[in-house]
Amino acid sequence: MAAWDSLWRRCIGQRVFALALVCFFLQMLTLVTVYLVSRSWTHIKYAWYAWRHLILPRRHDFRKDAYVVYAEGDTEFVFNKLGPCLERFGVRLLLRHIEDLPGSIIAENIVKNTEDSWKVLLVVTRAFSQCDWSCSFSVQQAQRSISDTLPDRVLVLFLQDLHTLPPMASLELLLRNYPERNVFHAHRDLPERHAAWEALASAILRERN
Repeated sequence: MAAWDSLWRRCIGQRVFALALVCFFLQMLTLVTVYLVSRSWTHIKYAWYAWRHLILPRRHDFRKDAYVVYAEGDTEFVFNKLGPCLERFGVRLLLRHIEDLPGSIIAENIVKNTEDSWKVLLVVTRAFSQCDWSCSFSVQQAQRSISDTLPDRVLVLFLQDLHTLPPMASLELLLRNYPERNVFHAHRDLPERHAAWEALASAILRERN
């Protein structure tokens, strides 16, 4: 009898089998999930975008409606014509000559002003195309601010014919894939009641396209 007891072993096959079966089903579930996700990735991505649409940032989430980027030579036009024309429609403008403190770092101001504004308005003239590195950096920063949640972040206002402007690599890159609805043309001598200013103000204040 003692010999039989020494040969006795408790059977653990049922537990191991159950564990192996669970692991097998988990492995199969993972493979099927990966397959379905890879096949339907486009639909999943757009479903995610649709869900994010419910929590997209709004205009009043920003301190200002538009950060105006302009060359030093266009300061008088921005303050005496562009500013009053847009502010008449309730547009809150961010102008660097008012916001930026003397002696502050220009690059940091450009980044901060872009982040604080709902839209970025580029006022493009010959002076803008020929100004120092700050204009090019402002265009690049504006382009970086475009995202899936804010696809129409940048507006471009031309005050002269595009073909008469010197080449500007950063601006050409921005315009290459940018919608025409966000590009405006005007003249310095347009009256304040002209429809062009109203169209530009509406584009700045527009929440969604």
